[in-house]
Amino acid sequence: MEKLNKTVTILVPTMNKKSDSEIIELCKKMNIRTNAIIANQCGKQSRSIIDYNGHSILVINSPDVGVSKNRNLLLKNAFGTYAFFMDDDGIMNDGYKNIILKTFAETDCEWVKFNINIVEKAKRETNTLCLKKGIATYGMVSQYGMPGFAFAVNKDNQNFNFDETVGTPNYLFHGEDSLFIHGLFKKKKIYCSDQIIGSIIQNESSWFSTYGDQYYITQGYLYKKMHGGLAWLYVLRMYLKKRTLFDTSFSYIYKRAKIGFKLIKIDPKNHLEFVQKELKRL
Repeated sequence: MEKLNKTVTILVPTMNKKSDSEIIELCKKMNIRTNAIIANQCGKQSRSIIDYNGHSILVINSPDVGVSKNRNLLLKNAFGTYAFFMDDDGIMNDGYKNIILKTFAETDCEWVKFNINIVEKAKRETNTLCLKKGIATYGMVSQYGMPGFAFAVNKDNQNFNFDETVGTPNYLFHGEDSLFIHGLFKKKKIYCSDQIIGSIIQNESSWFSTYGDQYYITQGYLYKKMHGGLAWLYVLRMYLKKRTLFDTSFSYIYKRAKIGFKLIKIDPKNHLEFVQKELKRL
């Protein structure tokens, strides 16, 4: 087994893996060469450890559904020295462990954002690369998803949570990463690395199909949650930035975003019913 002194653990959320052989195939596809945790939402509950090329692969099968729940499961169960978030359609570069260890040795930050190369971009916004290393500004990290984020494993870092009312399959179907990173940035210093240590094969989004009411309402909720009274300004900023992609007016979008503002005070179980009533009033 890999020694516990200065180890790297890859955190991978996945779904519907039915056997250890499928988990091993996933590790091969992702080029896993360290310890890993595979959080597998598959309708049953169990835990096991697979020895894979001398590394410990902790497999946590869960009956739960939801990307935020799966990420929280990974976060709470992280072990070793450092942990690294990666999606199950990602591929780690050779030598990634040494790059992670070297980077953490060069900074006193407990969180580091590494670059992930998008191999096949969907027709929407995707991650961009950080070309200059150093302490992150909010603008440097707010545009990213969780793949590429690494952290020192300790109770303080593992006490952060993804909002389980946000992200598929909830009505508020995206933005769980943005909320997490926003909260993280307010409490932790984050280091941006200029190293590319993995790739994601991204042909199409798993959550995005088209801009519409649900997207605008979700964005309104996210902006209100993160920016409070300035939420309206971020809706305007979104519109100006993406207006060539939208096929509707700012007024239309803003009315939907305001429904998202109100959802802050609504029980998540009643989100869909509340939205349907509000839309009928427009």
